[in-house]
Amino acid sequence: MLTQTTQTLIPAGQTFMADRRLLRRHPRNMRRAYPLDDVKVMAGSIKANGRVFQPLLVIENSEEAGTYSVVDGNLRLAAADFLGNECPLLEVKIVAVSEADQLLTMAVVNGVRFDIPPISEALHFQSLRREGRTNNEIGRALGRSANHVADRLELLNLD
Repeated sequence: MLTQTTQTLIPAGQTFMADRRLLRRHPRNMRRAYPLDDVKVMAGSIKANGRVFQPLLVIENSEEAGTYSVVDGNLRLAAADFLGNECPLLEVKIVAVSEADQLLTMAVVNGVRFDIPPISEALHFQSLRREGRTNNEIGRALGRSANHVADRLELLNLD
């Protein structure tokens, strides 16, 4: 397995070990914040086991050369940042997916793991719509109805 601590980029599909300082929260992440208790629990798990059990899915960060944006694993990243210098290298995997697929991935994994506030969900669905996804496509990917997506989007019209 490769180790990434410098600014040499790794090709898509490759799994490698990365220093947490090379990872950035995805700028369009569905979750705006993580409860401190959840971050502490995850940090404790990482520290106790010396690793993460599931690789973080990342893309190359176009805003900052040599860094990566986390598509799936932002809670693990928050925990890694909480650990600071005590954090081991993190297993990450480069993915090559469209912006719309990144957003959809975030919606799917976050919706399964956490209760998402309705407004956060609505804002994310709005981003997916701007990327050309239909309510049916979004709903199908999430195991929800198109009406659920439409209802959430309606929240954005409230005063």
